[in-house]
Amino acid sequence: MAKPQKSESAPVRLTQRAVEQVKTAIDRELVAKESGVRILLIDAGNGYRYDLAFESKVKPSDHVSTQGGLRVILDKSSIPYLEGTTLDFIDNQYGGGFVFVRPEEN
Repeated sequence: MAKPQKSESAPVRLTQRAVEQVKTAIDRELVAKESGVRILLIDAGNGYRYDLAFESKVKPSDHVSTQGGLRVILDKSSIPYLEGTTLDFIDNQYGGGFVFVRPEEN
């Protein structure tokens, strides 16, 4: 796994590769430049799943950090479940994609 970006008080840390891939996707999808990435924790019935969405509007209750020049937005109610998680991007012979790594998985 790549090294997380340093950011004070960021419950979820993004690696440089993850930041670059999100920025590339923002450019490719023609999303507003001021948009950031919202990390969502969704109850899937038998556990949780993670999702990413581009977001330009921030709610007063959101936690916002900046990592590598990218705004990272979290719903405050998700923070206890996401604290210490790292978002990375992998690219190998099997394909590529974003990977969430929980602290107990390190």
